[in-house]
Amino acid sequence: ILIGYLEDGTQLEKLALAAAVAERKNKPLFLLKSGATTEGTRAVGYHTGSVAGNDDEFNTLVRRFGAVRVESMEHAADLALAFRPMRWSKGRRLAIVTSSGGCPALTTEAAIQAGLIMDSVSPETEVSLRKLMPHYGSAANPIDLTGSLLNDAPMLEAALREVIADPLVDMVLVVIGNAEKEAGALVEGIEKCYRITAKPFAVSWTGGSGRPRRMLLESKIPTYSEPFRAVRALAKLADYSLFSRAGELEENSGGF
Repeated sequence: ILIGYLEDGTQLEKLALAAAVAERKNKPLFLLKSGATTEGTRAVGYHTGSVAGNDDEFNTLVRRFGAVRVESMEHAADLALAFRPMRWSKGRRLAIVTSSGGCPALTTEAAIQAGLIMDSVSPETEVSLRKLMPHYGSAANPIDLTGSLLNDAPMLEAALREVIADPLVDMVLVVIGNAEKEAGALVEGIEKCYRITAKPFAVSWTGGSGRPRRMLLESKIPTYSEPFRAVRALAKLADYSLFSRAGELEENSGGF
C-alpha cells in the first residue's frame, strides 16, 4: 500500500507516471492533497510556496488510475486496515450483522450514502438465520441478532457462517457495542469466521475498554471504533476492487 501527501499540483504528469506504475503492480495508492478550496490553496502558498493546481484535474487523474483520494491521515489509516488483507470484493453488496441498538439504522444509512448496496440475503440464508435468533430478531439486512447475542456468543459465529456463505453477499461488517463480558467468546467466533472466507470482512466494536478491538487487530482483522469509519473504508475497497476487476477483464478480452 502506498500513501502520499502533496501540495504542489502543477506537475500532474509526474504523478500520473507514479500512479500508472502503482496500478500496473496492483499496489493501492492513497493520496491526500490540500488545495481543494480557495482558502486551502492560499494556505498552501503560505506554507511552502507551492501551487496547489487544478483540483478537478487531480480528481480526474485519481479516477483514471484507480488511486484513492483520502480526506485525512486517519482516513488513510482506516483504508490501510481494510486494504491490508488484500481481499478484493466482487461487488458492493454489504451484509451487516449486529447486536441491535441504534447502530444498525445509522450504519445502513452510512453504507447507502457511501455507495454500498444493502440488499436482503438469500431466502435460504434468511430461513437459516431465523432458526438461530430470537423471534424478535431480524434476518433482513441489517441482520439484528438482538442483545441476546451478548449471552449467547455461539449465535454470532453460527450467523456469520451463514452470511459469508451466501452468494448474494460481497462484504461483511460485524457491528457490536459494549460487550465486555462475552468479549473473549465473541472475538473467537469472529476470528474463526474471518479465517474461513476470502470476502472483505470488518468489525466495528464500539465502547468498552478497547480490549476486544485490540484482540481483533492482533488477529489482523480490520476493526474500527465506530461503524461509519468501517463503512467508509469498505466502500473505498469496493471502488478499488471493481476498478481493478474491470482492468483485468479488459486485458483478458484483448482491450475490447
